[in-house]
Amino acid sequence: LLEIPNENGSPLFWMIDSGGDRTYQGRVLPLMRSRGLNRIDALVLTHGDEGHLGAAPAAIHQFRPGLLLESAVENRSPTHREILEMAQRFGVTSTTLDRGQRLLVGDQVSITVLHPSSLRPGRLADDRAIVLKIDYAGRTLLLTSDSGFETERILLESGADLRADLWIRGQHADAPSGLTAFVDAIAPKAVISTHADFPETERIPQTLRDHLSTRHIPLYDLESAGNVAVEITSDRKLRIAP
Repeated sequence: LLEIPNENGSPLFWMIDSGGDRTYQGRVLPLMRSRGLNRIDALVLTHGDEGHLGAAPAAIHQFRPGLLLESAVENRSPTHREILEMAQRFGVTSTTLDRGQRLLVGDQVSITVLHPSSLRPGRLADDRAIVLKIDYAGRTLLLTSDSGFETERILLESGADLRADLWIRGQHADAPSGLTAFVDAIAPKAVISTHADFPETERIPQTLRDHLSTRHIPLYDLESAGNVAVEITSDRKLRIAP
């Protein structure tokens, strides 16, 4: 959930993925209720993984986003048709994102799409995940979703500026992630990552844990930390609170 400052009044709220039904009921809704929110301005779907967008029809029904953003790459999720039908039913404007696009949102927030490209879509759903770089007040957040080795290699070869204060990541369902060269290109001050002990593919790779530890980069594991709040303060400091 992104709370974006808006010079014209109330902040804008963007939801990046709804989660699957279990995550939506157990984490997303309690978070929204704790913030007193019943509307969002935009819903971003990173890729066609049911664990990321399975509850999107419910989110559209309950929070009526004005905008639905998704990748220009084909979405093969069985829920995708229902998502589009729900968006049409409630008059939600749908648009696609492709590599290189830059969005200016609210008060001085810049969001750049680093991946995927419709010209090079990737094989698996996780290889097609949207990678976003968010800039505000001199601080940068990199969101890589469930990207793995293939996406990391493409981004490194592209010469994209990957530097970010905070890296927010997930786990690729089939391939390793967290290449040493990729981590060093980001040079994050902290990392927030999903993690589950089972199945093994959902674990944070031990090599990544070791590399971050060697570089003294804090790692926030969502399995143990729960929801994590990140704030860019008025004096441009990055505040992270599990």
